[in-house]
Amino acid sequence: MIQTARLHLRPMTENDLVPLSRALNNFRIARNTSRIPWPYRLDDAIAYLAGLRRLGPGSSWLAITRKSEPSVIVGAIGYNENPAGLEAELGYWLDEPCWSRGYGLEAATAMVTHAFTAAGNDRLTASYHHGNEASRRILDRLGFRFTHHEMSHSLARRRLVPTAFTELSRREWLRTPC
Repeated sequence: MIQTARLHLRPMTENDLVPLSRALNNFRIARNTSRIPWPYRLDDAIAYLAGLRRLGPGSSWLAITRKSEPSVIVGAIGYNENPAGLEAELGYWLDEPCWSRGYGLEAATAMVTHAFTAAGNDRLTASYHHGNEASRRILDRLGFRFTHHEMSHSLARRRLVPTAFTELSRREWLRTPC
């Protein structure tokens, strides 16, 4: 578990499946991600939790909850290891009622710290679909730098969408005030 000023980042459990499926059955959330299908059903949440249990030791995905309501998921955040080396891909989503409250930056700051310190990654990558300005701002604040644009598949949109790719090295992170 990771704690921030307002949030708990904790492993997901079976008790999270219904709230998870309810929150992610929102096209406004799913359209901003690559891997979340829409509509999102309970079976998708069950498969997601099963997949989390198969992650390698260099990956970590956690539920985002508020300290005031630790049993209520307001999002998820994590990183997937790249088997080729000491790098991982950062990803996250927040429930729509929690947008514009600073939770994304707070959770992402904690997870990036975890990825570089506890997991020992040398580099993190992240991407955002064009038009997802909130995610772009979070990555900018964390010190991620743009590397390139390309088309990537969105499960929710069922098509290729323009996507910006970014990266952050451990060295850059150590120099970034956040």
